Amino acid sequence: MAGQISSHVYIFCSDRARNGKTLLCRLFCGHLQGSGPGQFHVFDTYSPNGGLIHYFPDNTEIIDFSKTTGRIKLFDTIMAEPERNYVVDLQAHHLNDFFETYRNIDFDLEARSAGLGAVVYFVQDRDNKSLQAAYDLQNRLNFAEFILVKNDALEKRARYDQNSDLAMLLSHVRSIRLPELSDDLLEVLELEEFSLFDFMASRGLDLPYDVKLELWNLLDFFYTQRAPDRNGFTHYL
Repeated sequence: MAGQISSHVYIFCSDRARNGKTLLCRLFCGHLQGSGPGQFHVFDTYSPNGGLIHYFPDNTEIIDFSKTTGRIKLFDTIMAEPERNYVVDLQAHHLNDFFETYRNIDFDLEARSAGLGAVVYFVQDRDNKSLQAAYDLQNRLNFAEFILVKNDALEKRARYDQNSDLAMLLSHVRSIRLPELSDDLLEVLELEEFSLFDFMASRGLDLPYDVKLELWNLLDFFYTQRAPDRNGFTHYL
């Protein structure tokens, strides 16, 4: 039935680089590996060398979003097969262009009509400019779920006033936290041969006990933050 949500496009974005966005996206894709081959498709906008493609080569294509052909290909691919799940790892400098295109083609409405829901994860950085970018973005979305991500590693060095008008305006928005991770776990997550799905299935690398424990705690941390969206779906994050 048109408009009945059956699949999703998950967009991971931020107004800044190097704040945990791609790490969060990689963990999410690792979870999606359990949905079966061909059931999700990743758009890696880190052209030309890519980022996620090194971890999920069978599910990922690199898109040069700075070119019109890249923008058209991304949205056309999604709308051609709306029954699949999609993940977009969006470079920070493409944020405005992406959502300007998103709005110009009325993607929210078109996707919803095709049974495709949209979920936007915005990783908040440390200052008021990032809060403003988050506020502006969530106001540009109609049907999409907007989720604010707060990275604990950044929060302790935050340079914004948590009681500011912007912070208050965003207080009603659903938010999740990315806990600060140890250097040992980050090193494991950077390994191309590491698979979160294999780890959850008790397969794969033989990890030190403390790293295993931290990873299980991380998965449990995400699990406890899950909540149903307006359509009744409960996502991994």
